[in-house]
Amino acid sequence: MARQRIVIRQAVHGYVEGHRELWNSAQLKQRDSKTVLIYSDTSSSGLPIGEGGYLTGYPLPESGYYALARTWPAPEMQRPGAVWTHTLFIEFADVARLRDATTLLALFRRPEATSGSKSESSREDVLELSVTESEPLDFATESDEIWYRQLLVALYGSPDAKAVAVCGSDDAARIERNVLTFWSQQWPRLRRAMRFCTLTTADRSAPKSVFDLQIVPDSERGVRSKFPSATFAQDITVVAADWLDHLVLDSKKPGESGLRDFLQQAGADLTTGRRAFVPLTRLHMALTNRTSSRDTWNEALSLVREVSSGEPSTAAQLVLTAAIGNASNLDAPSLEFALSNLTLVDRQQLVANAGALGVAVWRFAPLRLAQLWESGGLGREVASSGLDAIEPDALLEGLPVTGEFADTAFKLRPELLTSAAIWRADPALATRAIRTAARNVEIAPRALDQLIASQSTELIPTAFEAFGNENVWRHLATALTSREQHAPALLDWLQAGMKYPGTVAQVLASTRGLDRSALAAIARASHPDLVPNDFGDDPWVIAVQPTDAGVIPDDDAYLFSYLLARAFGVRSRNIVGLVELALNAVSLAAATNVLTQSAWQLLAPHLPESHDWQSWDRYQRLLAGVGQLYVRKNLAVDSFGRLGRDTSDFNCIVSAAAKEWGGRGYLRGVRREFKSSHDFSSQRRRIIEDAIGSWF
Repeated sequence: MARQRIVIRQAVHGYVEGHRELWNSAQLKQRDSKTVLIYSDTSSSGLPIGEGGYLTGYPLPESGYYALARTWPAPEMQRPGAVWTHTLFIEFADVARLRDATTLLALFRRPEATSGSKSESSREDVLELSVTESEPLDFATESDEIWYRQLLVALYGSPDAKAVAVCGSDDAARIERNVLTFWSQQWPRLRRAMRFCTLTTADRSAPKSVFDLQIVPDSERGVRSKFPSATFAQDITVVAADWLDHLVLDSKKPGESGLRDFLQQAGADLTTGRRAFVPLTRLHMALTNRTSSRDTWNEALSLVREVSSGEPSTAAQLVLTAAIGNASNLDAPSLEFALSNLTLVDRQQLVANAGALGVAVWRFAPLRLAQLWESGGLGREVASSGLDAIEPDALLEGLPVTGEFADTAFKLRPELLTSAAIWRADPALATRAIRTAARNVEIAPRALDQLIASQSTELIPTAFEAFGNENVWRHLATALTSREQHAPALLDWLQAGMKYPGTVAQVLASTRGLDRSALAAIARASHPDLVPNDFGDDPWVIAVQPTDAGVIPDDDAYLFSYLLARAFGVRSRNIVGLVELALNAVSLAAATNVLTQSAWQLLAPHLPESHDWQSWDRYQRLLAGVGQLYVRKNLAVDSFGRLGRDTSDFNCIVSAAAKEWGGRGYLRGVRREFKSSHDFSSQRRRIIEDAIGSWF
């Protein structure tokens, strides 16, 4: 349990054949002892000292004491200008425990001419002081408060200069209370360094021991020349200042705002002296502002950077721990300061707010979050939590500048790979996403579906490379079958997939549910002889469904023209199957003049040119070409007998076949098939008989 009383040692100095130490209960180092001797003498020659005397405060760093002394005039002594001085020595550790320094005033005792000796029994080696809360500072008049405000501005507004204040001879007691009040507000390190004197007409500073504050009587003339480079409090026009009001309020109502406790804690390890006082006061205001805003927290961290001079400090720890919970309000410099001092933040607070901090960092500099990840430790914890919390759109917007960190983001946020937005992102980022998704067996199918749906043509080659051509084709088939997209939107994908004809054959032969419009899309992306048919049925014959409700006429005409052109080609092992699937549909389109130019261009190179038909008579050329095909390829005669939609079509086909070399021999085979089967009409039989018996 902390002690409630402070032990204080003391000394008395006075005139005995010169100014000297009369007794001392403190063990002082030689240099400190000399300092006490000097400061216990009169502060300046010829100084008129009132009966109450004056105070001098200064540190004794080698001995670990702060000295507070009262000096009285000693007119009873024979030497003119002789003084008595009673000095209190407070251990540095106890300086921090002082709540109200004005309580020290009650401990001073003026020696008498006959009582300066240590042998006097009334003198004790030590004194004890009870630790009490600070008393409020009352101002008798408005001018008293103005004087106090001027004093504070001189001290803290110009922190690198000596402060000088002027007062009347009747104001000594008030001045002492004012000085000890502001001294009580200071944090321990600043208190221990403070030097002040409440009455002097000359500067008591030495090169290595500058007095922060000195009070000069108003009767003194030419005082400015004696204090060069000093700030005179009476020259200051006091204007409204939030930090000044905060200090004065604390003086009037100590303990109410918590300022002193904050300063004692936050200033513990600061080495910037008075320069830190105003920033720390404003910092306390910022931290206790219940309506803290973006500006409040950024100002607080700016003040911390100012008072800490870039070094770790308790102030930084206090503010960072509080500010980290308001990361969304921090600007870029404040965030960078927080990131550079993560070790100062309370661990529990950091864990609770790491996500919000990471989001805030991402908002300003995505690359910085990537650097945090690479740094490991607390930085990685912030980066990881941030990645979990960043909205997908914001994440995708920033990832392109982070390089390889994007791979980490995709691993930690795999749902990005199934978002349509990723495929509309920067191409380099999308390429990374494809390769990451392809390695994740759970994500790959959904990612590929989204990629195909995105219609992002730039990514097609990478997709085939990463996912594999068979996987891509399977998903293309699904997309075509589902009708979620119009087939033309997939044309680029289909054309790219034609680099893998063997895979196309597998898809055609094994995919169920591919309607004729889907097959037409595949056909438009390829040429009729592309898909191999090295064994078994032709993949196209397997794929095409004879009946397909809801087919698009143009798609149907193109698909069947494609199949028929394939029958004329060199790849299929099932020519008959292709012709039987396609001929009637194509001939009807040609007869009704609805066969598109693109469909006709597939067929025209394979069909005969003859003076018997006009070049525009696609219908006649088509049927003649089929008749020639059956003869030249010696295709199944039973199939030949079924060709054509009606006897008119059949007659045209037979006529063309009969004109081919070996055609009548082929037709005899057809006739034999007719005789052995009852599936053919008498009209078709007669057409065959006429063709065999005629002269061409």
